[in-house]
Amino acid sequence: MRFTLVVMLFLLGTSSSGLAQEITSEFVLEESMKFHDPESKWSQVTLAIHIQEPRIQNPGRYSKLIMDMATGSFSLSREYEIGEVERIISDEGEAIVLVNGSANYSEEVKEEYRLASSRNEGYRTFYEMLGGFPMSLRSDLVKDFSRYSNEEVFGTEYFMIEFTLKESIISDRWQVYFSKKDYSVQALKFVHDDPDEEDEIVLFDGRYFWEGITIPRYRHWYLSESKEYLGSDIIVKEL
Repeated sequence: MRFTLVVMLFLLGTSSSGLAQEITSEFVLEESMKFHDPESKWSQVTLAIHIQEPRIQNPGRYSKLIMDMATGSFSLSREYEIGEVERIISDEGEAIVLVNGSANYSEEVKEEYRLASSRNEGYRTFYEMLGGFPMSLRSDLVKDFSRYSNEEVFGTEYFMIEFTLKESIISDRWQVYFSKKDYSVQALKFVHDDPDEEDEIVLFDGRYFWEGITIPRYRHWYLSESKEYLGSDIIVKEL
């Protein structure tokens, strides 16, 4: 099985009242997984979706994404000036990149569009993590969980869990924010330790339902302090 749900060993937040449910990072994650995947199907399903991914510098970007959670196979197709580029990881783990359906293209094209197949794993991990959080949180990706707290994002208070990744995905330090009503994932902050680089925050909105699982339909990207809009990821429809 490709995905392993993290068994939280870090009881980072506590409640002073013995009568109330103790709120810890472990409890919040467990409740969030119950909300998003009540029948624990994530590790056995295939997600096949059309995503619009407008960015300020590229408002027309879109992708076709297929992820088989059971086998680990992956396909991401996106249009470029040279045509359709498809990044593939097979059931056996073989990584290839096709341009208009062909693996035969020049080294110049490969370098200009960064088409090295070694990058496929990073794409897969990124789309898995953001597409299926918290179910997709794998123990082999996480270095440690550093803290739990109650924090505000753009004026709304959430449960927040911070953790450090073994290998950076945009950042190696993530802060994830959960609703205090139903424990659904509401926001994600990529923390940059460079003082000259502003943190990025992703706000989740809407709901996409498939095979008993609920994931956010919209992800809107902003700079954390200035609140400058950067782009969105929008699940349009099933492929």
